[in-house]
Amino acid sequence: MTRIRTIPRPPPLHEGAAFRLHFGSSDRIVIDEVDYICIETNDDGHIFQAAHDKKVHKAASHAEMYLITKSSGYQHDRNWYGFGETKARLHAGVPSLSHPPKKDRNRVLWKYDFATEFLRLEDTDKTVNRGDDSMDAAIVRIDKILKDRTRAAGDNGRRRRAGRLNVVFDPPERKRLLDWVNMLEDADMNPLALRDKYEKCGNRKPRLLDDEYDLLEEFTDRYLVPRGPSIRSLHLDMQIAVGKRNPERIAKGLPTLIVPSYERLRQEVAKLPEFEVMACREGIEKAMKKFRPVGEGIQDVYRPFQHTEMDHWNVQLHVLCKKAGVWDTMSDEEKATVVKARYVLGMVVCRRTRCFAAMRLTKTATAQSAVELLDMAVSEKHDYAASAGAATPWDIHGTMGWMFADGGFANYAFKTALASLGINFEIPPNGLAHMRGLIERSFRLIHQGVVARFDGRTFENIIKKGDYDSEGRAGNFVDDLATALVRYAVDVHHNTPHPSLGFETPRECWIRLTKELGVDPSPDWHKRRHVFGIDLKRTLGPAGLRFLGIQYRSEKLHEHFMREGIVEMDVRVDERNLGAISARIGKHWLTVYGPPEYHRLHADTWIAAEADLRRRGYRTAEATASIRLAAIDDINKSADAGRKLIGIDDERATAEQLLAAERKILIGADFPDGRDRPITPADDGDLYDGALVVGHAAPSGEPAAMPSATPDTSETHPHSTEPRRNSARKGRWVFQKD
Repeated sequence: MTRIRTIPRPPPLHEGAAFRLHFGSSDRIVIDEVDYICIETNDDGHIFQAAHDKKVHKAASHAEMYLITKSSGYQHDRNWYGFGETKARLHAGVPSLSHPPKKDRNRVLWKYDFATEFLRLEDTDKTVNRGDDSMDAAIVRIDKILKDRTRAAGDNGRRRRAGRLNVVFDPPERKRLLDWVNMLEDADMNPLALRDKYEKCGNRKPRLLDDEYDLLEEFTDRYLVPRGPSIRSLHLDMQIAVGKRNPERIAKGLPTLIVPSYERLRQEVAKLPEFEVMACREGIEKAMKKFRPVGEGIQDVYRPFQHTEMDHWNVQLHVLCKKAGVWDTMSDEEKATVVKARYVLGMVVCRRTRCFAAMRLTKTATAQSAVELLDMAVSEKHDYAASAGAATPWDIHGTMGWMFADGGFANYAFKTALASLGINFEIPPNGLAHMRGLIERSFRLIHQGVVARFDGRTFENIIKKGDYDSEGRAGNFVDDLATALVRYAVDVHHNTPHPSLGFETPRECWIRLTKELGVDPSPDWHKRRHVFGIDLKRTLGPAGLRFLGIQYRSEKLHEHFMREGIVEMDVRVDERNLGAISARIGKHWLTVYGPPEYHRLHADTWIAAEADLRRRGYRTAEATASIRLAAIDDINKSADAGRKLIGIDDERATAEQLLAAERKILIGADFPDGRDRPITPADDGDLYDGALVVGHAAPSGEPAAMPSATPDTSETHPHSTEPRRNSARKGRWVFQKD
């Protein structure tokens, strides 16, 4: 029987559980579509100022702010209003490094590595300067360093073999490298400043005369008539029209017109909105039926998470089996399986408080495992502690300022996640292991505190299970090892006085400093989805987008459907929060919400709840919101009662696994008619009871805040010198608001 992983519900918030968050003076905090800047933080809470109007202020206590960070209307962008950050976004044309295509991201990060490595050499090696000969020699050194890192990252934890393909970049010339260094310094070291603008290269001048553009638009409009002509017939008519007009133009001394090509006319027709084409050629009623929305350098560290260290440690599973007394009970086949099993323990440690921020037990140290380790470090970990039976909460999370790791983490996926979260990344030079000394000492603590203390009692349940197959037995051993690691980290290490902390425990230090100085907030749900989400392909239809049987739609998404028709779209999903997904429209991502009861709902929980409803004979039309919520609650209760086991050795769901689960789903969820935005459920009754809030209302006694003045990047389009079609042309069909 396959064990379905469900996530225990987080414990209810009490005043002592809300630690102090730290917001920079240039950070953007979005609360219910209004942009704010934090202008003061004290022991009582935060005071925010609206970005669009300095007279509008908002206050929130630390406990209230903690709850706000869990809502779907919250968004936090570090240093958004900083000069360098703003300049880099203007240059790149995207809000963060997670938005461009992968090939663009990899090139940006390679250029960033080259420039920062030169700055490091310039700082540490007196022979390196910005003279011609010195730069040429430095470029050769840096090129070798980066190519070695690329090969190591390409091995992805595997043994190096001859003939393995690795993609490396050719080194730049010294003038180009100097340009990169200057661009980075001007943009406060933001890698977005290094994005190429190849899409703007080439001849940008108009290929046609203004009169030829008018001619092209005139014959494109003729396509929008009932039972209109084909594109081939229109092109023939255009040739005849040009032949008639040219003699008149010659007589007036005007240049003759050149007939635009058939392909250019076809491209112009293809730009017409699908809804408009069908409405004009086949009738408005048919168009309405098809397109109608369907409604169903290391400085002093004084603040928590200012600096963190990250590394992997090889776990010798067969050695642990011998220490635990399990080895002698194993058959030869089981011993061979355990010897072949290779595991690595990844950890993230906060330098200031000595707290463990993340632990992951995986079979190999891959690029994906590094990203998952970072994801765990910036996320809440109550469920991991509860599953392991820990008595102490594991509430160590936030967004770190610096991450120190070795060259094995220098892969593009990991560096993209760091850059998107605004985290600085440093690889200490070879031979300077003391710059990551804390993580090395932490692994020794793990060895002394967990591995050295193993005995037969630790794995008594495995010794008794003599009828298990070898792989299953080894898997149970790893599960117990993961539980022991979490218990040691959360209950033992975090509560043991540490000499370097003045004999204060790491947890006491964390609580004290977060109250005094605060910690940068964890990524909001939207940023978490963009940085750590899974990319999929979905087909856009009249009902919007569907994933795991859940319907996602919005007004902007339907406008895109009316323009393009049924198309396949790139979407990004977060399996830990099914309340919203992101859909790519052009060069930007649009957030599309699902039914409100799916906010912060894990995909595993919904898959299990849907299977339970299916077993009880429900169909989609019968499974109302209240029935779905009851099924989800039953799954959560059974998980709590059975101490659902989510461990640091659990593998995160892949795109293939989610798609396989989706194929089994028969019961879906949709919005009721007229609702395409998430709403706050009432205290009692069904989720959809009550009125829909319209506009931007403010509580009594507070000034009303206007919507965010920040442009919606999901709807922006690049400028072009080529004349555009007139969007106000006659014959355009639009829906009228009721």
